[in-house]
Amino acid sequence: MTFFARYSRICEQRGIKPCSQKAADMLGVTKTTISVWNRTNSAPKGETVAKVANALSVSTDYLLGRTDDPTDYTVAKQKSVPLSQDSGNAQNQAMIQMYNKLDEIDQAKVDGIVQGLLLNDKYKISQNLA
Repeated sequence: MTFFARYSRICEQRGIKPCSQKAADMLGVTKTTISVWNRTNSAPKGETVAKVANALSVSTDYLLGRTDDPTDYTVAKQKSVPLSQDSGNAQNQAMIQMYNKLDEIDQAKVDGIVQGLLLNDKYKISQNLA
């Protein structure tokens, strides 16, 4: 099964039309780019595959045909540790409540954004000082 076929299947399971503007916006690509994947039977570059996987909460290995198990175990591990509403201040609790209202796809987006921010040099420097 091709990248696009797997991508398309997961989108449809999530109630998203694979070549829609909604899908393109979610992935940070154009509708034309998605159509190219379909027409040329090709997979995008690694960074884009990772974005697709994060947005759809599946593994990159599944999208690339390396496994038939779509489970993203990195997300599964993160989600197995519940966010505690007993700790932290009121602002932290409010953020946790907002996060918990999001569906899985949007939670994956937020997780990706936070992970991307933490890769920034300014956070690496402050972690080394701690």
